[in-house]
Amino acid sequence: MNYSYNPEADALYVQVIDGRRIDHTEELPDGIVADLAADGALLGIDVMAASHGWDTSALLEQFPLDERDADFLGQLSLISWPAMNRLPPSISAPNPAARDRVNVLA
Repeated sequence: MNYSYNPEADALYVQVIDGRRIDHTEELPDGIVADLAADGALLGIDVMAASHGWDTSALLEQFPLDERDADFLGQLSLISWPAMNRLPPSISAPNPAARDRVNVLA
């Protein structure tokens, strides 16, 4: 899972699956837009106004993820994004190498 944050737009993008083509998007509650493959697989999510926090329950109800990824998204939803430029040590990334893959766009 990779993700990037744009502080000017206060927008967070989380890439759930890499290497597949986005076929369509679906709007969910809390300013979340899901990027979907033709078969309905969740490829990524855009979170508008990410600094205000967001609820992952509708997303996870509609697009179940494994427990680690679901927990990781839950932790991402609690971060105060404008103050962040990298993932804090208290958050455990599903892939330890992902800890340094927060990309803050200036």
